[in-house]
Amino acid sequence: MKTTDWMPGSRRGQITMASHWITMFEANGTRWQIDAAEIMILKTKTAGAEDALLIAESKERTSSTTALLETRFKDLCDYMRFTKQRKLYKPLLSNIDFADLWLTPKKEKKTPIPAPVHKTKGWVEFSVSGVVIVVWEYIVELNADERSDYGVRVNYGVVVDDPAAQSALTGQHYYLSEAPKAPEQLAADFFTKRRRHAVAFPAADSGKRVWFALRVENAKGEKGPWGDMFSAIIP
Repeated sequence: MKTTDWMPGSRRGQITMASHWITMFEANGTRWQIDAAEIMILKTKTAGAEDALLIAESKERTSSTTALLETRFKDLCDYMRFTKQRKLYKPLLSNIDFADLWLTPKKEKKTPIPAPVHKTKGWVEFSVSGVVIVVWEYIVELNADERSDYGVRVNYGVVVDDPAAQSALTGQHYYLSEAPKAPEQLAADFFTKRRRHAVAFPAADSGKRVWFALRVENAKGEKGPWGDMFSAIIP
């Protein structure tokens, strides 16, 4: 007979557990909101299953005694599963109550990770020609949930005299004809968890001004507010 992972595998064990539940329900029914009628149903189904088991154990097994045994125990186990799902998963039952019923304590619900609220402060460092190193840190907000601080989304764009011509030359499409007025104008982006991230540019971009804007991103891709834009000349 198939059972769930929390119910005993033997029929005798199932009767023992059901009898234990009856005792616990009679002692705690009011607190757990299990009324006398529901306890009586469990008593009746437990007694029926036990009678069928005694019949099967006391004489040679026949198809009729086997069918009776299967029906009675299915009826009992289905009602116990129903009771567990509909009556026991309530805030008023503690993990100690669950243990007293020979059940695994309820798992604590995980608090959802909120959208980020931190801003970032960013600046640049230089290394070799054509490479700009973006450096950043969090601007800590009081009572913010640090689980939302998974990393940052970096948007950037390069200011040139003729964006179309520069795109044709380099194959890049992050060019601007003037300094951006808002971070949303910065078309290129990447995600990083590194506090120092090197960004390489084509040789043709050397001497041009690149603008950056950062915002915190959580593991679900939700983004926080923009930090201040900052810029540098590509070496």
